[in-house]
Amino acid sequence: MRLRDQQPLVFELDRQPRIGERARGSGAEARFSTTEQAGLGVSNEGVEAALRQGNLDYENRFGRVFLIRAAGRDRTDILAELRRRMANDPQSELREVAVQLREIALSRLRTILGIPANVPARRGYIQDRVYPEDFPDFLMAVEAWRRTSTPLDIECRVRHTAGHYVWLHIRAVHQQDAKGRRWRGVGFVLEVSDRLEAQRALADSERKFRNLVDGSIQGVVIHRHHEPLFCNPAYARLLGD
Repeated sequence: MRLRDQQPLVFELDRQPRIGERARGSGAEARFSTTEQAGLGVSNEGVEAALRQGNLDYENRFGRVFLIRAAGRDRTDILAELRRRMANDPQSELREVAVQLREIALSRLRTILGIPANVPARRGYIQDRVYPEDFPDFLMAVEAWRRTSTPLDIECRVRHTAGHYVWLHIRAVHQQDAKGRRWRGVGFVLEVSDRLEAQRALADSERKFRNLVDGSIQGVVIHRHHEPLFCNPAYARLLGD
């Protein structure tokens, strides 16, 4: 089977660090990558140098970062896989990338939702645990993705095995063959609870500030270079407005 378009398949790769390099940022994805690569074992100068060169060679050949599930592998294993995959033709390598994306997503999903290793992450596992209020939008987005070529991109709450809910950002695209027929879905799942909690906390803080200012009997005005940006009702009354 020949894959028609690589771009949808690798839409997440620009956010992945090279094997052996520190992930940028401090978000959930960076923490996952750091944890997974921390299990690669003791660094060996010769292997590290070979990985650095191998990463560059791979990027020159395929035009993207070398992707592999790091969890459960050491640097020697990864170097051997990198060298083996360098012999792939572009279409064969795309298939390998899809497999690795799936393995990474499933591994991270287990960690995010606390799924025990002996429990299979079967199809529908997320759907069965979506928060009831989020379920209609989730189902609508998934059905639209299944019927069309529209990428899936949704945030929803999903029940952890411990009983609480976590926010997930779910993204997926269809992988197609040379005739444009959908072959399978490839995607990523990220926990975004921290970001959304921070957004809610900020909104709550802004609401409390606005209520305090609006209810004040003192006139309050916010300006930039003497150009008014906001005034509360008390200040407006002082102006006769």
